[in-house]
Amino acid sequence: MKKNYLIAAVVAIAAIIVVAGVALSGVLNPATTTKTIKYLDVAPVNQQAYIQSGQIDGGVSWEPYCSDSITNGTGHALLWSGDIWPDHPCCVVAMDQTFIDSNRNAALAVLKAHIVANNWIVETIANKDTTEGQANYSLLLNLGASFSNRNTTVVASALEHMTIQYELGEAHTNYFKNFTNAYVSSGLIKSADVPDVDAFVEGLVDTSLLAEAVSVTPVAEGATLTNVRIGYLNGDLHQFSRVVAMSAEVGSLLGLGDRSVFAAYGINAVAPSAMPGSGYANGGAVMTGFAGNDMDVGYLGAPPTILNVANQKLDVSIVALANTEGSALIVNNDVKSIDDLDGLTIGEPGISSIQYLLLLEIADRYGYEVVKA
Repeated sequence: MKKNYLIAAVVAIAAIIVVAGVALSGVLNPATTTKTIKYLDVAPVNQQAYIQSGQIDGGVSWEPYCSDSITNGTGHALLWSGDIWPDHPCCVVAMDQTFIDSNRNAALAVLKAHIVANNWIVETIANKDTTEGQANYSLLLNLGASFSNRNTTVVASALEHMTIQYELGEAHTNYFKNFTNAYVSSGLIKSADVPDVDAFVEGLVDTSLLAEAVSVTPVAEGATLTNVRIGYLNGDLHQFSRVVAMSAEVGSLLGLGDRSVFAAYGINAVAPSAMPGSGYANGGAVMTGFAGNDMDVGYLGAPPTILNVANQKLDVSIVALANTEGSALIVNNDVKSIDDLDGLTIGEPGISSIQYLLLLEIADRYGYEVVKA
């Protein structure tokens, strides 16, 4: 299948890393600093408790876990990801290429439901202060609270720090190149496996489905649905469009009948058999679903998709965005500035996550070496 690429020319690797703010401290410049930040793998759902118990001094996580720690007083945001990488892509929709090739209509239907849910979220947020929009906004907050097991105040705060977005443009694709270059420079991806980063990203990104999905129409009520195995992260509101697409109440509001947005477009969204009931702990874990032929579609971060496609030679494509920005370095209230990070332990979801890359970039910018706790 021929893919449609949104790729622009990229400058030399070193320049790319500087421009995009993706550098791996302690790997690219290990001799330039004596200050250290220790890191520990801690799932975002557990970071608040670890901070409260003193096991870590802070954590890099996604929403709503950032806002949860802030609103309950556990900590504060030292830096948001948008401060480091403006308008950066975070979570994406990835699809198994065999699934796309064998059932393109179902792949298009999943994306159409994603688009419709995304648009409803954007319109609901835009109109939340109107009389008509208040009920929809309340529904949106309650859907997020139910999925993330956080209260609606936390969900409302989370929505202020991220952008729900499905369009995949040139700037986002260039970020994918930058992330890939960073992994290659660090040795987490072997240069022999990705000798040409531009070509690798061109093979990874497929925007043709988004273009086709726009014209997909709802199926008749009572039509047989196609089972599609969709994996996602535990409580991750970056993936809010999937949550909304599962809602029959939203479907009804959109005039799609008494059925979810997914069902209205002919999709029965089912969980991969090996996925934990609450969702995967991080993006690397989501990719195990693809590796085990247990998943057709995944909502996860762009970096773990890149890393695992490169290292495991998985035939998986990024077909849409789920959000931009929305991650942060949350620290306990004793940490007042970047200068206070020396010797502290920071939790992060795992080395394949965008949050780990964010921690490395913060360290590099402010003269720290990152070491395993």
